[in-house]
Amino acid sequence: MLDFIANLPLRNYRLRIFDEVDRALASDDVPDESPSGLRYHVRLLAPLRAGHHYTVALDSQTGTTLDDGTGSALTEQRFEFHTEGERAKDPPVKRGPSKRHRRSN
Repeated sequence: MLDFIANLPLRNYRLRIFDEVDRALASDDVPDESPSGLRYHVRLLAPLRAGHHYTVALDSQTGTTLDDGTGSALTEQRFEFHTEGERAKDPPVKRGPSKRHRRSN
């Protein structure tokens, strides 16, 4: 589980984690909002891979801006990080049977 903490109350926000090719990772998220700020719990459905780069994006749920709880607009925030360890090789791609056409004589 990953926990993110903001010292501001936020409105109209969403928090997502992206992989190296900018695909959002599947997760179960639970925001814990209070007047003093936000604690956002993320439980990823698959573990992060060693030696890979990821991005945490805080952006608006709807429209183009989120706000800080007082009505002040905030722009999208992106934070990049890299997991430790030797990068695991991707499994080989399985290919189906060849679709070569035989020539008739």
